[in-house]
Amino acid sequence: MRRLYHPYDGGADVFLTSPEERDRMRDRHADWLSSHPLGF
Repeated sequence: MRRLYHPYDGGADVFLTSPEERDRMRDRHADWLSSHPLGF
């Protein structure tokens, strides 16, 4: 297993294989992210 997706009430956590993959996912799905200034 190289990646992990963990859904829960109100959101989900995604663990990826590298910072580069994280950045690509963040850029591709920016509308999924919290609007909280600290990213919560």
